[in-house]
Amino acid sequence: MSVLTLGVGAQWLAWRMRLPSIVLLIVLGLAIGPLGGLVDPDALLGEQLFPFVSIAVAAILFEGGLSLRVKELRETGRQLWRLMTVGILATWVLITALGVWIIGLDLELALLLGAILVVTGPTVALPLLQHVRPERRIGALVKWEGIANDPIGALLAVLVLEWMLAAGAGSSPFVSLAIALVAGVGIGGFGAWFVGLALKRHWLPDALHGAAVLMAALFAYVAANGVHHECGLMAVTVMGIGLANQRDLDIEHVLEFGENLRVVLIGGLFLLLGARVQLADLALLGPASLAFVALIVLFVRPFAVWTSLVGLGVPWREKAFLGIMAPRGIIAAAVASLFALQLEEYGFHQARLLVPLVFLVILTTVSVCGLAARPLALGLGLASEKNDGFLVLGAHPFARAIAESLLAEGVRVVLVDSNRANIAAAEAAGIPAHHASIRSDWVQSDLALEGIGHFVGLVPNDEVNGLAALRFQSLFGRANCFQLAATARDDETSRLDDQALARVLFGAQFTHAELERRFVAGARPRRTTLTDGFQFSDLLEQHGDGAVPLFCVKRTGAVQVFGSDMRPTPEPGDRLICLVADQAARIERRASAA
Repeated sequence: MSVLTLGVGAQWLAWRMRLPSIVLLIVLGLAIGPLGGLVDPDALLGEQLFPFVSIAVAAILFEGGLSLRVKELRETGRQLWRLMTVGILATWVLITALGVWIIGLDLELALLLGAILVVTGPTVALPLLQHVRPERRIGALVKWEGIANDPIGALLAVLVLEWMLAAGAGSSPFVSLAIALVAGVGIGGFGAWFVGLALKRHWLPDALHGAAVLMAALFAYVAANGVHHECGLMAVTVMGIGLANQRDLDIEHVLEFGENLRVVLIGGLFLLLGARVQLADLALLGPASLAFVALIVLFVRPFAVWTSLVGLGVPWREKAFLGIMAPRGIIAAAVASLFALQLEEYGFHQARLLVPLVFLVILTTVSVCGLAARPLALGLGLASEKNDGFLVLGAHPFARAIAESLLAEGVRVVLVDSNRANIAAAEAAGIPAHHASIRSDWVQSDLALEGIGHFVGLVPNDEVNGLAALRFQSLFGRANCFQLAATARDDETSRLDDQALARVLFGAQFTHAELERRFVAGARPRRTTLTDGFQFSDLLEQHGDGAVPLFCVKRTGAVQVFGSDMRPTPEPGDRLICLVADQAARIERRASAA
């Protein structure tokens, strides 16, 4: 339990430090294992170590399969299919050759190592994409390559393992592979059909969906292993893909359950695997391992990308960015550790080199991508310098006025509205705007959001604002999604600020109705530069309750939002955007108050 808790804590610390969690987990595992001697996984779990790793890997692969939708893969075009075919084959062949030539591995083990390292883990690539925010097409290629590579690489590695074990046992590798394919695909496909039927027919209460689907996947894993050794991983991967691609089947809540479980499993798994690495194994690698990793980063990946995309008209800048974006992640490490345990039992003595080699590749590729991806994207013109822009739900007059003020400060703004008249008015004013439903997949997957780092819901419907903000929290982060304060209802004695689904924009009293009332009365967003002689307090004193602070643009260009739980502290040199009532309205209001 302490290992699982430490694993989740390490992932939280990585989030706070803006580091890929896998790097911190591996380093921490090495620290508590071979370096510190605090945890010995073999002594801690004994004979249960292999079953724990097996089940954890199966659950992670099943969750990865759930995230792979064939329709979305088709929509990304020929570039992705080339990367999935030519790119994987080139990577596999080259890494196999390097394993034999540089490391001195046997051909069978080198083939297995190459199959494991064709994956580019989405658990590492997707957070990096959120940090880099490259252009839409290149971001989509990196995203779906990582998602598709996980199950494909895992299946390839399983097939190689089956071939190795069958050859070692003296049986026909081809017969063994055929049995493994039939058992894995058959059991996984049947499991996907049966579970999908159970969900569609409502044979299970909603509260049991996540747990029941996971147990069904693990049952398929055990059943497939019972038919043929180690084809359970193939079964759970096929089952996840099958569930994700059934028509009229909503599995978002199941996927959320799987993601939560994955966080716990990944933390504990990586700490145990890192702790199990022996310093003697690292010493065995020697300088040759550094050359091996360097060639993977500097030669294998760029060669695979350029070979895959030849003749498709992909600009060289995008090829160069793709050539560096290949971080290995969870699946590579987990599968390598699982197979190393298995192969050692079957007498493959070089199998002990698999884990340290894969861990070294993970640390290197994640570090290179983490450090170089954003500077490279900026240098190639594939990303914006700042991600302080705003995606605004609503293009009504008040939203357009706010957008014009932010655009005047050099802040990127994109409006989305389902009202064609509002969109036409925004486009006439020179404001980037799109006619679409904020709930459509197109907005999140295809709309160009480079330079955008905030979501703001400004429509009159409180539920639409909140649900849209929830939808974009995975992209922008919970801290950067805002909605207007909800309007109090007749059967309630207080405002619904506590029930807001996102951070409340501007303040709890500023509902859409209140802001619209002020806007109709003549209030407009005004930009003011603060100085030593005219500070924030002076502005509030001058306008009284006629001023509503909206945004603070710092001298550095960073944009801060005024909200009910966040009140920026403007300083001289900063620029404020405030909703300010006109002079006549202020005089009339003061006179009525007197």
